[in-house]
Amino acid sequence: MQIDTMAIRITCGSGEGPTEIASYDAALHEAGISNYNLVQVSSMIPRGAGVEVVKKMPDLGPFGDRLWVVQAKTTLKGRNKKAVAGLAWAKGEKAGIFYESSGGDDEEDVRKELNQGIEYCKGLRDWEFGDTNMKINSSDISKSEFVTSVVVGVYGKSENMF
Repeated sequence: MQIDTMAIRITCGSGEGPTEIASYDAALHEAGISNYNLVQVSSMIPRGAGVEVVKKMPDLGPFGDRLWVVQAKTTLKGRNKKAVAGLAWAKGEKAGIFYESSGGDDEEDVRKELNQGIEYCKGLRDWEFGDTNMKINSSDISKSEFVTSVVVGVYGKSENMF
């Protein structure tokens, strides 16, 4: 199957584990992108790029390659915690923008931050935007020492690192 290289796919996942990195890897695994090297970019959506929320990531290329991503990540320490992360986005006539909310434990607080942040960032730019969209992900209550929630926008497909 041909991968649309002008698509940004929004995926999410949650995970827990005995260490911060283990819980993060588990969240990336649930999101379908744990076998790639993620390269984080700021928050711009190139003109002409599509943005779609997916339930399952398509084959993005060979494992170990790099993926360009915009990422919201929340990791909390302690049992009985819930991690919440979210991405908001809006496309405009010249380009689009993402806004990330990381560090939350309450969905309504994350939603409020996303709305306030994206509206502020849209106001900084001298062009018109369409509707604002968002994806929020919440983990289950943790039974392990760390819990992580991610929402990630994946740009195109993987690229060889060499």
